Amino acid sequence: MKGFSLSVSFCLLMIICCLTTCIHAQTQLPLSLPLAESGVHVEKLSEDSLSTAYYIVVHDEVKPHYHARHSEHIVVIEGEGLMRMNADTIALSPGIHVFIPSGTIHAVKVTSDGPLGVLSIQTPRFDPTDRISVED
Repeated sequence: MKGFSLSVSFCLLMIICCLTTCIHAQTQLPLSLPLAESGVHVEKLSEDSLSTAYYIVVHDEVKPHYHARHSEHIVVIEGEGLMRMNADTIALSPGIHVFIPSGTIHAVKVTSDGPLGVLSIQTPRFDPTDRISVED
C-alpha cells in the first residue's frame, strides 16, 4: 500500500507541475516562508473554479475540523506528523499522499523537530466558510 501511495503522490505532483507549466506558473517546493515558531502559515499557489492549491506549513497542530462542500488532497513535502481522520490515525512523512473526503473530521499534530509542510489541493475552489471547527 505504501508503494501505491507514493506512486499516487508522484502522479499527483507530476499533474500539478504539468498544469502549472501550461499556465506559466511554477512553484518550487518547499517554499521559503517567513520563519515562525508556532501556528499555521498558508500560501495560496493557484486557484480556478475547480480547485485551490496551497502550501501549508504547520508548526505545532491543526485543530479538528471538516469541510462540508469540498474534498482535500495533501502531499507531505517536509517534516513529520500524525493526522487524525475520524477514528483513524495516519503517520505523515515526505511523499505521503492523503485524500480527505468532504465531511471527514481531520486534525494534525507535528511530531518532527521542524515544521510539517504539505501541498494541499482542495476541490472545488476553497470557500473559507466551509471550514467547520469541531470540539476535541
